[in-house]
Amino acid sequence: MDFPNIPAATKYGHGLTISAKIPPELFSECQAFVQSGRFPYRTNSDLLRHALHAHLRALADCEPGVVNPDVTDVLLELTRSEARSEQWARVLEDGVKAVEGHLGNGRVQDATRFYQQLWALVAEMSPGEMQTQGIERLQKYEFLKKSDPMSLRPSEAV
Repeated sequence: MDFPNIPAATKYGHGLTISAKIPPELFSECQAFVQSGRFPYRTNSDLLRHALHAHLRALADCEPGVVNPDVTDVLLELTRSEARSEQWARVLEDGVKAVEGHLGNGRVQDATRFYQQLWALVAEMSPGEMQTQGIERLQKYEFLKKSDPMSLRPSEAV
């Protein structure tokens, strides 16, 4: 089964609330699936958005022409893509802060290891603005890219 992440709002923050009374047993089933941790649902809302999306697609298949689900699916994918881009930017920023923290505390080997992991992630990205921004952000620490781990202990100085 495919588990698409159905966003709660558009990339502009627009979202609507829908509510329904449901039997307690149905609510308990929702809770059980969310809390099991075996599905990508963090909240009941995640599960309900996915269930509604899947059911509406099934209805559209039963009754073609009532709605055009392709338009909605494209807009949902754009929203998911935007969210992934924002998440990636935060991860990269956090990674750069971790490298800076390691360097600030004299942990050059840890900074080098972490930098090289970040660099590998950026290098594997599809070419585009996100990759370019990642490269630009990491260039400040390019000296870690090719360096071998070094010791800051005076007894091991070259």
